[in-house]
Amino acid sequence: LPQNSVIAMTQTRDGYLWLGTLGGLVRFDGIRFTVFDESNTPGLKSSRIVSLFEDSRGNLWVGTETAGVALVKDGQITNFRIGQGTREGRLAAVCEDALGAVWLYTMDGQLWRHQNGTTNVFRVGAGQSSRCRALIREQSGLLWIGTDRRLSAFDPTQDHNPPALKFIEDGPVNRLDFLLASRSGGFWRLAEGRIQKWTAQGRGRDNTLRGAADTEE
Repeated sequence: LPQNSVIAMTQTRDGYLWLGTLGGLVRFDGIRFTVFDESNTPGLKSSRIVSLFEDSRGNLWVGTETAGVALVKDGQITNFRIGQGTREGRLAAVCEDALGAVWLYTMDGQLWRHQNGTTNVFRVGAGQSSRCRALIREQSGLLWIGTDRRLSAFDPTQDHNPPALKFIEDGPVNRLDFLLASRSGGFWRLAEGRIQKWTAQGRGRDNTLRGAADTEE
């Protein structure tokens, strides 16, 4: 590896394992590591990789620390100014909605939507510091946005005119750390030091971090 801090990791549909490090983007084929950085990859503007996501079309989204977001499509790189310039604007979470739009959430509270070649930005928690920026799509199709103090949901299939979003659910939460969509519907959340399963009917399973592990996911 070019650098021993692995910040992000994903496996793409072609079987490759991709690693984001502070010394470059790394592809692992099960035998060897191939490093892509500013010196050998035209279009990659930074070797400090902090986020990785593959969309349903096989495109790889690469979030850098301060140089914005790069889209790797058919071997070509397209750069977006999303989060460019400061570490506080780096990409924190990514998901894709049922219509194929890719949503990207940055640490400074900007939510970007990329659909059919057009990119729009919504301000969700911008100007409010948060150590957590979570973004998931649950089985119902709703997208959930989380900070360490608030959890909100919206339907991405409805019309949303930037910079505002129409929230279906919106409420406070204390010390949110992580969200994970459940394959059986609803989502898991780590908040207040507890692991909780949430469904359309409300909160269900509730374990402390020292409790029994659940293997559903």
